[in-house]
Amino acid sequence: MYLPVGPVRRADRQDHQDSEETAMASISPIDLQKALKGAEYPASRDDLVTLARDNGADDTLVEKLADAPTDEFDGPNDVQKAVFGNE
Repeated sequence: MYLPVGPVRRADRQDHQDSEETAMASISPIDLQKALKGAEYPASRDDLVTLARDNGADDTLVEKLADAPTDEFDGPNDVQKAVFGNE
């Protein structure tokens, strides 16, 4: 196995950044629906984050939900718009 020696090349840092962006892009609305199974609306962002964690959601999805700009959601469509609205 070859391990590079020396400073990290710029391309290596870019590859890492690209893989993080790919992880974010790989989260789908279906993943969000599964994470929020059993949600009762209206629901607070914090309650939905807790539910998503309890339902075994991916950490990246939980983070996107936690970073949503809305504090309370009236239904699943509101959540989806808040989480995926900028993509």
